[in-house]
Amino acid sequence: MPQELSHAALAEKVKTLEKALAEEKKSKADLLEILSSKKKSEKALSESENKYRMLFESMRNGICFVEAIYDDCGKLCDARYLGMNEVYAKFTGLNKETAVNRTVMEMLPGTEKSWFDTLEPVAKSGKTVWFEMFHGNTGKWYAVSAYSPRKDTLVVAFRDTTRSKWAEDALKKSEEKYRLIIENQTDLVVKVDSQGTFLFVSPSYCKMFGKTEAELLGKKFMPLVHEDDRESTAKAMEDLYRPPYTAYMEQRAMTKDGWRWLAWVDTAMQDDNNNVVSIIGVGRDINDKKIAENEKQALQNKFSRMKKMEALGLLAGGVAHDLNNILSSLISYPELMLMNPIFPEKFRPSVERIKEGGLRAAAIVSDLLTIARGVAIKKKVCSLNDIIEAYLESSEHRKLMEQYPGISINRALDPVLKNISCSPIHIQKIVMNLLINAAEAIDSSGTIRVSTRNQYVDRPLTGYDNVQIGEYCVLIITDNGAGISAEDKERIFEPFYSKKVLGRSGSGLGLTVVWNSLQDHNGYVNVSSQQDGTEFELYFPASMQAQKDLQKPVHVESIKGAGQSILVVDDDENQRKIAVQILSGLGYRVETTESGEAAISYLKEKSFDLIVLDMIMDPGINGRQTYEAIVRQQPGQKAIIVSGFAETKEVKEAQRLGAGAFVKKPYTVDKIGLAVKRELMT
Repeated sequence: MPQELSHAALAEKVKTLEKALAEEKKSKADLLEILSSKKKSEKALSESENKYRMLFESMRNGICFVEAIYDDCGKLCDARYLGMNEVYAKFTGLNKETAVNRTVMEMLPGTEKSWFDTLEPVAKSGKTVWFEMFHGNTGKWYAVSAYSPRKDTLVVAFRDTTRSKWAEDALKKSEEKYRLIIENQTDLVVKVDSQGTFLFVSPSYCKMFGKTEAELLGKKFMPLVHEDDRESTAKAMEDLYRPPYTAYMEQRAMTKDGWRWLAWVDTAMQDDNNNVVSIIGVGRDINDKKIAENEKQALQNKFSRMKKMEALGLLAGGVAHDLNNILSSLISYPELMLMNPIFPEKFRPSVERIKEGGLRAAAIVSDLLTIARGVAIKKKVCSLNDIIEAYLESSEHRKLMEQYPGISINRALDPVLKNISCSPIHIQKIVMNLLINAAEAIDSSGTIRVSTRNQYVDRPLTGYDNVQIGEYCVLIITDNGAGISAEDKERIFEPFYSKKVLGRSGSGLGLTVVWNSLQDHNGYVNVSSQQDGTEFELYFPASMQAQKDLQKPVHVESIKGAGQSILVVDDDENQRKIAVQILSGLGYRVETTESGEAAISYLKEKSFDLIVLDMIMDPGINGRQTYEAIVRQQPGQKAIIVSGFAETKEVKEAQRLGAGAFVKKPYTVDKIGLAVKRELMT
């Protein structure tokens, strides 16, 4: 039986139980408070996480959380994605859900290894870094910042700087390019104000003009421009004050190397009110180009003149043969009549005029053939002074002076003038045509000066022609007439370009004959003219050889034959008759055939001392072919060649085969008689 508790013990036990109940109640209260606090913390944490997530996702920068991955050597080589925001996913093109727990190199294999080298100190020591990178996967530039909230964990933020990077690079490149262009280009760059005062000059401009920047700035550019080009420069610059506010000009400027051609492209700079405040000019040295253009233009002009001469030559060649045949009647028959001792004296003046008219017509044909370039002319060494004197003493010159009684001729011929290799008849024509031209330039009375001099040209002379280096005999003919305009001076040597009075002057071929004859003599001409007169300077290459005597007039008695036999081969009946009458009158026995084929056949049966062989015999074989066949069957057969054309390659080939002299139609007693006599004597 349990022992009953005392009152005091019971009271103590109750007290203990009450204490235990109080402590339990307190514990429950504390637990409830703890639970309530935890709920509050969880709620705050949830709210904080939501705020953070909203902030994380709404940021304009791309952000990712990564865990560092090291290789066996302890070097950061990759990183595993723990999370990323939408901006980063958009930057990289990744899917957030599939990228988490996968590595950067797996998801973005184009990532540079150097990127991990930069992030390694952050992952190991918690340092914060900022750097710029180009990502191969995206092809963009990023500004990157990174920090480590705990070891081996990285938070990396990316900002797309591609546009600003491009703009920065473009600006740098532009500035560098501008600097390089300005400092190193050969083109000239200047900036002037609206008054033409220099505000900026490039180093290339300073170098070309041999001046420093300080010497040019604040000065006007126009004094550097050639006086003759200032007006055109100012006029061209007027374009800068109207749309499109640009101008182009070419001008000569005084550089350190003298006057040089420059080309400028100018652009006007305007203020807000479209007022021109400054001008940017970019210039280029075109001096060589300008010289080349001038040379090209000169060549084109020469080519144009040559084409005109060629066209005229074709015309002359086309008519010369038939025209010379016709002229033969006007020259040869009067000669034959005048040779006849019983010809009535009262008719002699009329026949002389007929002959004279025929000779003048033949001279015109000869001029046409002279103009037809490529005509071979026979040259010999002569004194230019003697040729001039011979013309000034001729009947042709006396007749000219009778037409211009108010004009006097002054001579100033160098007594020690060197000789020239020339065709005397062509030089006489040059002198005659220049004197006629000078006389017609003088209104009523005046003076023409004819002079000569020796001259050595040690460097090319620039003028109407460019005279090359060499030793020359110079013929100068000067008049004090009205002069030649600049426009006309460029064309005076063209055929039929004439301002002469109809009926007073010649055919309009005079200066053209001068030009072409000079070309045939490898000479040059310079023409200078003012209002008070004109001067022609003709440069003939000098010869060191001794001169040969000029041809003296032929006397009929000296060219008569002694009954030698001659065969005339010509397709024109009239020419055959003329040749027969002239040669018969000179004492030869003459027979004829009408073609080369007939002559070849005839010579199989009969021989002749000499053959007078026409070169052109349409439609059969020509003179060269005829002679070639003749010498095959009769080697050494003597012959002379006649033609209404110039001395051609076919003529030279016939002469190479053994033929003698070439005689140009129309026939005259002295020409044909002398050629036959000389050939028979060889």
